Amino acid sequence: MSLTIPSLQAPKVKPSQGFTLIEVLVTLVITTIALFGIVELQNRSQVASLEATQRAYAEVIANNMSEHINANPGMGDDCTFASSTAGWGTTANTYTCSANPFAQYSIRQWHSLLVGANEKIGTTQIGTVKDGQGCIQYTAPNTAAGTLGKYTVSVAWRGFQKSASGGPVGSCGHGDYGNSGLHRLVYSDIYLSKPTVACSQQPPTATLPVVVITQSWVNQPSRVINSDQVLVVTGAGNYNGSLTVRSGGHVVVSGSVGIFGSVNINSGGHYWRTSTTGFTGSLAMNGTEHIEPEGCNWFPLSDCGVNVNSCENGGTISGHDNRNSDTCFKESVNWTKHPHMNGRTLTILGDVTIGDCGGGFRGGGGTIRTTGYTTATCSLPSSVTIERCAQ
Repeated sequence: MSLTIPSLQAPKVKPSQGFTLIEVLVTLVITTIALFGIVELQNRSQVASLEATQRAYAEVIANNMSEHINANPGMGDDCTFASSTAGWGTTANTYTCSANPFAQYSIRQWHSLLVGANEKIGTTQIGTVKDGQGCIQYTAPNTAAGTLGKYTVSVAWRGFQKSASGGPVGSCGHGDYGNSGLHRLVYSDIYLSKPTVACSQQPPTATLPVVVITQSWVNQPSRVINSDQVLVVTGAGNYNGSLTVRSGGHVVVSGSVGIFGSVNINSGGHYWRTSTTGFTGSLAMNGTEHIEPEGCNWFPLSDCGVNVNSCENGGTISGHDNRNSDTCFKESVNWTKHPHMNGRTLTILGDVTIGDCGGGFRGGGGTIRTTGYTTATCSLPSSVTIERCAQ
């Protein structure tokens, strides 16, 4: 019987399970980099969303002013803010547009939108762009070139991150945000359907003033208005005579005057009138016609400058009314004969009627200032000045 001795063998050792420290560190580094990338991607996504929201706000604000302009196309130069802007960096209610109250209202409402004054959480203004500015650039129509009037409405604001470039040099808000890459801009052009005249484009100053003071037809001499001459016809009567306005010349007619006769506006000549100016006769228009826009006041009246409580009664005054001092009347006056004015100023808060001019007005005439109209059944001497004033 043989004896079997078992062989002695070393026990088998299984390989270790899990990660080494180096593997863990590498995994942490890779995970951290990935997380940073996700966070950066999220930040970029949020900034892009904010930028898109700001642009949407800006377009709404720009469209708001475009609607105001479409409703009131005569805003013109009175409300041109190409460099001095509305909104950020300016004070509310400082945009006068003094000759056009509708434009004044529009600009002030626009300012409120630009600064977010219409939507707040607590005292924080929201619902607008960051540091928003608004600009309006008006380009007048050019009849000779066949171009229409145009408004360019721009809204600028501060971006949340730098881009390759902002708006062009000279555009609304350029250079106001520290870096051109932060400058954001939207703009739109509004073309007018027909030429308009801005309130600030006032008629030129008269070099040949004519006051038509009677309601009856008064013959006027034929007049040729040459370059740099300005015939201004004011009053309440009818101008009866022929006019020729040559290149560079101007004829300006207030809304209370009727024109009867042959009027020729040559190429380069200008005819200024209000929408209520009456015209009877022939008009040859080969120059430029300027019509006063609604809301403007091309013929403002100065203050009468009297205290109504110190004025005399008006009514009918018979005989020669002798005046040796400036006098005011608090109602209309009907002089059956001309007053002896003695160079004085008579102010009437109403209409004036003068019946008899025979024998002159004594003492070199004088001045009649009235809030109404002057009617005379006779020709007043040149020494008597007629002015209209506002009470």
